[in-house]
Amino acid sequence: MQTGFSMVESGGVSSQFFVEKILLKNVLDCTVSAVFYYISGFAVAFGDGEGVNSFIGVSHFFLIGVDTSTTLSYSYFFFHWTFCSTTTTIVSGAIAERTRLRAYLLYSVMMSGFIYPVLSHWVWSEHGWLTSFTNDPLLGNGFIDFAGSGVVHVTGGISGFVGAKIVGKRRGRYDKRLEKIGIFKPQDVNAMALGTLILWFTWYGFNCGSTTKLSDNQFSVAGRVAVCTTLAGAISGATTLMITRYLDKEWNLPNTLNGLLGGLVGVTAPCAFIEPWAALIIGLLSGALYYVSSKLLVRIRVDDPLEVTCVHGVCGAWGTIAVGIFAKTEYIEDVLGFETDHGGVIYGGIQQLAVQCLGLVVILAWAGLWTTIIFYFLKQIKWLRVSKEHDQAALQKKMNDYEREQQLFHISKNQNIGDGPMEVQINDETSSSTTVSESDNIPVNGNNGIPMNNVTSTSSSYGISDDTTSGVAIFSDTTSSSFSSS
Repeated sequence: MQTGFSMVESGGVSSQFFVEKILLKNVLDCTVSAVFYYISGFAVAFGDGEGVNSFIGVSHFFLIGVDTSTTLSYSYFFFHWTFCSTTTTIVSGAIAERTRLRAYLLYSVMMSGFIYPVLSHWVWSEHGWLTSFTNDPLLGNGFIDFAGSGVVHVTGGISGFVGAKIVGKRRGRYDKRLEKIGIFKPQDVNAMALGTLILWFTWYGFNCGSTTKLSDNQFSVAGRVAVCTTLAGAISGATTLMITRYLDKEWNLPNTLNGLLGGLVGVTAPCAFIEPWAALIIGLLSGALYYVSSKLLVRIRVDDPLEVTCVHGVCGAWGTIAVGIFAKTEYIEDVLGFETDHGGVIYGGIQQLAVQCLGLVVILAWAGLWTTIIFYFLKQIKWLRVSKEHDQAALQKKMNDYEREQQLFHISKNQNIGDGPMEVQINDETSSSTTVSESDNIPVNGNNGIPMNNVTSTSSSYGISDDTTSGVAIFSDTTSSSFSSS
C-alpha cells in the first residue's frame, strides 16, 4: 500500500522540486511506524494480562511475551502494523511542500507509538470500551469498523486537516492569477493514476484480509467484502467524474482518482455487513461528498495539496456512519459471531447509528486534540515550517517549470511542418531569465511577499502587482516583453 501512496503523493505535489522529499517521508513512515509500533504501539493497542483496562493496553512492550500469548501472535502484530503505517502516511499529503522533516518524524513517532494505538485498543481490542469483540458490547453491538474507515482514515484525515491548518498555506496558494496558470496543479497525473490503481488492488488485502481467516464461513464473507469494495470504489470514481464534468465543464483525472479512493475509504467500515446494492449507494455518496468537501476546503482556505481531508476524513466519516444505516442484522451475527436483535436503521432500530456517531465523535476528538498539541508545539519552537528561502525557491522552481512549458508550447506552435528538429536551450542555472534572489527585494504587503525585481523572460511576459489581500506578488499576462514591477 505504501507503494501506491508514494506514487499518488509524488504525482500530486505541484513540482518535481518536492518529489524526493515526499518519497522520503513515505519511506520513513514505514521505518518509523515499524519500530515504534514494535516498541509501544502494539502493547498500547492489544496488550492484555494483569492491569489491562478499557482505555489502554499495558503489556507486550517490545513484543515481550507475544510468542507465548494465547490470543496474540507475531502475524497479528504484522497485520496491524500495516494499518498503523497507513494511518501515519495519510497525513504527509496534507502538509506536503512546506513541512520540515524533523517535525514530520516527531509526528510519526507519536502517531504510531501512541495516538493511533489507543484508538485501535478502544475499537479492536477485546478490552476496549467501544469494541464489538466482548461479551457485553456498548448498546448491543458496540462500535463497528470492519477495516478502518474510522480508526484509520478519519484519524488520518482529521490529523491532516489540523496539520494543514496550523502549518499554513503554500506561498502563493489561492492567488487567483497564479491559480489560473496552473502553478499548483499535480505535476504528474501518470504517477497518480498508477498509484491509485495500486491502492485499489491493495485495498482488497485490507478489507478482505480483515476477516483474518477463511474458515468458519469467512471465505464467503471475504467474497462479499471484495464485491462491495469493488462496487463502491467504481461508482464513486464515476460519480466524481460526472459531477466535475457537469459543474466544472471538464474531464478531470485527479478528481476522478480522489473520488475513487473516497469510495474505497467509505466502504471500508461497512463492507462486511452490507448488501452490494448498499455499497453502490455508499460509493455514490462518497463521490459526491468528496467533490463538495474539496470545494469547501478551498473556500475556507485550508491548503491540503492531496485533499486528504476530503478523501480520508470526510469519506471515512461517511463510511463510519453508513454502518449504522445499512448494516444487515444477519451479517453482523455472521461476522461477529453473536446474536443481535438490531442492525442498521433500515433493518430496524437506531442503536447502531447512535453508537457509530458516538465513536466518530470520539475519534475526531482524540486524534484532533493530540495532533493540535503536537503541531502547535512544533510551530512554537519553529520546527514545523520550512524557511522563507525554501518557500521562495519552491515557487521559483514552479515558475521556471511554467516558463519552460510555455517555451516548448510556442516552439511547437510556430514550427512549420518540414522544418526539421529545432534546438532548444533552456537555462536552469542561477542566470536563468526568471531568477529570484533575496537581493531583489521589492516591498509587498504582508510577510509572504515574493521579492522580485527586473526579472526578464525570453518566451513569455508577465506583470507583477501587489495583492493586498494575500500579501503575495502575482503574475498576470501583459503585452510587455519582460517582467515589470508595479
